[in-house]
Amino acid sequence: MEFVNIHSHFTKRSPNEWVLQNIAIQDGVSTDVPISTGWHPWDLLKISEEDAKLKMEQIFPMPNVLAIGECGLDKFIPVEISKQLEVLAWHIEWSEALQKPLILHLVGYYEELISLKKKSQPKQPWLVHGFHKKDALAKQLTNAGCVLSFGKPLMQKDSLKNVLLQQKNQLFFFETDMQTDVSIPQLYEEGAKILGVSLERLVEIIQENKKQFFNH
Repeated sequence: MEFVNIHSHFTKRSPNEWVLQNIAIQDGVSTDVPISTGWHPWDLLKISEEDAKLKMEQIFPMPNVLAIGECGLDKFIPVEISKQLEVLAWHIEWSEALQKPLILHLVGYYEELISLKKKSQPKQPWLVHGFHKKDALAKQLTNAGCVLSFGKPLMQKDSLKNVLLQQKNQLFFFETDMQTDVSIPQLYEEGAKILGVSLERLVEIIQENKKQFFNH
């Protein structure tokens, strides 16, 4: 069995794990593993726009860069929402031009993201990573066409069980993000329990989701 880990800041830690490793665009990228990379909202003040755009041009087209991001919106950073939306729009343009999915960091500004998605009408999937909010927001995001990914909070919050159950007939994923105290097989085991399916069946479902997400 191969466990898909759609978002991690580390290389794979389980022998039967396929991981999409996330690397900040200013940190440079490896060429020998599947990665996602983008200008994270937390890093908007760390490098200049000129440097960020240059790195996007150099790195985004690389064949092992399978997704653009993480990028997105965060209401708790000292950057105006107008600037955050502008930077996110660059990532959307690259995502569409290169036909690579978008990985989103989203803290607050939910309505703004949904509005932007409706306005953009993207053909590429948008994944909101590390979803840990209530089912009403999950419905808003999935109704807008976003894909959700679940991490460690799935093992801690009962409210997320219902959110996961809502994803049965659409794309969804699991991730370890920055966590080192939970493994991707553990998350799959929890997910299988919640969904009432075997671990093997859940692995098959996520493999199919991966094919659809990356369109291959």
